[in-house]
Amino acid sequence: MLAGAYRLSPSFDSRLPITVDILNKLIQAVKVICTSEYEIILFTAMFLFAFNAFARVGEICLAGTYHNLLQLSDVHIERNNSSMTFNVCFSNFKHNLRHIKHRLSFGHGPTFVSAALCLSEYLKARGNIIGPLFIINTNPIPRSYFDKKLFSCLSFCKLNPKNYKGHSFRIGAATHASEIGISDAKIRALGRWHSNAFKKYVRTYNIMD
Repeated sequence: MLAGAYRLSPSFDSRLPITVDILNKLIQAVKVICTSEYEIILFTAMFLFAFNAFARVGEICLAGTYHNLLQLSDVHIERNNSSMTFNVCFSNFKHNLRHIKHRLSFGHGPTFVSAALCLSEYLKARGNIIGPLFIINTNPIPRSYFDKKLFSCLSFCKLNPKNYKGHSFRIGAATHASEIGISDAKIRALGRWHSNAFKKYVRTYNIMD
């Protein structure tokens, strides 16, 4: 029986993390669920970005207002010989009342495909239209549409969509970072948490008889 426990959390949060293994499966599922080449590239990029950038859902798709949506101008790619780094600058995000810029970079990432490469391919397909980072038909991705694709991919992977939300990428990122030995201070910085509240997201799993 698989039992999960929070490292530090007095309350129960039913959302499960999207782990690296699940993320790999979702990337494969996108190729089946999405019907156009652009959507395959788009949702592969969105899933990988959400995990590797510890992103909040409202930063990648439209959940209400444009206030926190990342813009194309917030990202850039660095190429160095055979390596590639995807750089993102967050300025409008939860609790950032002073609008202090927060920069984060990632490369290949822990998945079987390179996150930076997939984001690079997405940017080529997207074009240089000024506006939100993730778009379809020049418009930002509605939260409802993102959820629909995510839940369809989860179902394809034989996972219960009720156990996962868009925030599960962020939960999975924090959990993975803890598993590979990244310090609490570094995780807090990566996820732009101003306190140890992130610890309620970090899950440890044990196989029990």
